Amino acid sequence: MKLLIKLVIVIVLCFGSQAYGKQIVKVQDDGEIKVWVSSVELNRIKAIDDRVKYIRGNEGDIEWVADKEIGDLYIKPKVAEATNIFITTEKGYTYKILLQVHDMQAEQIFLKNEDAMIKEASKEKVGVMDEREEAAALIKEMRAGRKFIGYVEIENNKSSKSSSAKDGYSIEVEKTYKGENLICEKTLIKAKRKLSKEIREEEFFGKGVVAVSMDRVIRDNEQGYVYIVRRVNYGG
Repeated sequence: MKLLIKLVIVIVLCFGSQAYGKQIVKVQDDGEIKVWVSSVELNRIKAIDDRVKYIRGNEGDIEWVADKEIGDLYIKPKVAEATNIFITTEKGYTYKILLQVHDMQAEQIFLKNEDAMIKEASKEKVGVMDEREEAAALIKEMRAGRKFIGYVEIENNKSSKSSSAKDGYSIEVEKTYKGENLICEKTLIKAKRKLSKEIREEEFFGKGVVAVSMDRVIRDNEQGYVYIVRRVNYGG
């Protein structure tokens, strides 16, 4: 039986890899997500920085093969309508996944649990800093292009780009690092031809903001970066 499972996985990897589509899906513990999967080929499900340990579903709805060595799951629905499965990972997270079926190429589905990644990263932190000390150290490392211990990079959503027509500049969040308590954004500022006033650090202080650092004051038709550190519970 073990030989048969490994043979199926080898065939999928060697001959089916060129057909895969790719989906990166954000998940939370006990969360529910929807994904598209192929009804004609095996689909791969992988938990980023984790391993799939258990799978549960309605009997007869899916066929599946588990790769116990790397913790990936290969599934194919056996019914035309959407069906639910539950997977549990080695780190103890459980996800409910609605499999929506189509008859196209196989899919690779990567489950990304940013909260779990942050918890794991926080275990690496050495020493204890107060909030302002940690914010200053975080900005220093981010300005140098290094990831601060205990933080993970998270994806920026569509709302990370905005503009201020009144003050004459646009802002775009280029990189975000998140820890258990603080979040830091590296933000590009682009001033238009005529500003109503110079752009200074004071512009970016607000509720929940712990520290702000600019490379320089921004004037007419200039651009530069501002690093903003705020508490996670204020919009993080």
